[in-house]
Amino acid sequence: MMLELLLTRTGKGGSTPGLREALFENLRFVVFDELHTYRGRQGADVGMLIRRIRAKATHAATLVCVGTSATMSSGGTLEDQRVAVAKVAAEVFGTPFGPEAVIQEYLTRRFTAAHAGDALRSAVLAPVDGGVDEATLKLHPTPAWLESEIALAETEGRLVRNRPITFRAIVEKLHEATQCGEQASEQHLKEVLLWISEVNRALPPERKRYAYMPFKLHQFLSQTGAVLTSLEPQGQRYITLEAGYHVPGGAGASTVHRCIQPSQRRRIPLCQSPCEIAAAHLPRVLRR
Repeated sequence: MMLELLLTRTGKGGSTPGLREALFENLRFVVFDELHTYRGRQGADVGMLIRRIRAKATHAATLVCVGTSATMSSGGTLEDQRVAVAKVAAEVFGTPFGPEAVIQEYLTRRFTAAHAGDALRSAVLAPVDGGVDEATLKLHPTPAWLESEIALAETEGRLVRNRPITFRAIVEKLHEATQCGEQASEQHLKEVLLWISEVNRALPPERKRYAYMPFKLHQFLSQTGAVLTSLEPQGQRYITLEAGYHVPGGAGASTVHRCIQPSQRRRIPLCQSPCEIAAAHLPRVLRR
């Protein structure tokens, strides 16, 4: 971790302090972006690093610890979520956190057009003109329907992110709402989503963070990690998210797992054969 590396930069004596001394003397805030639940060795490393910093900091008594996360907790009531997040924060930072210290996001609607009955049905049956005009998009019934019925939900009087569903399920919901047929509903949804993308791409840089339908895949995943797979032929492979070197209950102890890290640029398509995987991804020295 970069923070731990900074702690090794000590002064060379005299009146010039090193990075470590300057950090301990001036530190007022400890901020962890993408705070997640940690376990095992990594969790211990993170927890001990924070405790070392708090123990050495000159202003430890008033040091403010902050963690941000879009995926920390999504189950139960809003109060249950705050309690769960506060518990994790207290364990990670080693300092008391109460539910009142947890700030949850506040969402507002971007589309206000009527999106029920004849208005939505007429929109599905009409061609999508597209373009990059925001005003036209905001007045269209289908984006308003997507936002209200698919993207958002109301809980305890507040708007929250709805649970994700498949594209096929969205098509079925639109068909049920309009009775326009699944094929027409699917084609219309694809055109509307492409239209929204065009409008978002045309936004100036300073407004990119306020894009329409700004939902990303990582917001629906509780935590990223490695995918491990054995090297049998397609259809016979053992695929798991749990770390290990052998297939549980496998015939031999030499079954190899290949780890696919989300940050790696080289991905292994699961349709490749073991020989293709080895030729493409094993170190060159092993292939000679």
